[in-house]
Amino acid sequence: MVICFEVLIHQETEEAYRALIDFLAQKTIGSLLVSGYAADLDSIQKNPMLFFYEPLQTSLRRTGHFRAIRRIGAHSRVTVYRCDV
Repeated sequence: MVICFEVLIHQETEEAYRALIDFLAQKTIGSLLVSGYAADLDSIQKNPMLFFYEPLQTSLRRTGHFRAIRRIGAHSRVTVYRCDV
């Protein structure tokens, strides 16, 4: 199992964000628990430490690595997904 909470939202470039998503997908052989933004929020735009490139679920699907991607919760404006290989 791979767990990645509150890391993706702090990637300063889209390249770094996508590289980390790809890394997480490559390392997951069972399940991934990951949090990130499901939508661009006004509060993200106002905080210089937070970044949004696309909905996390879209990014996860783009890897083609996961057979199932489910929203399992949310907190502090981030959504938590469970992704199964």
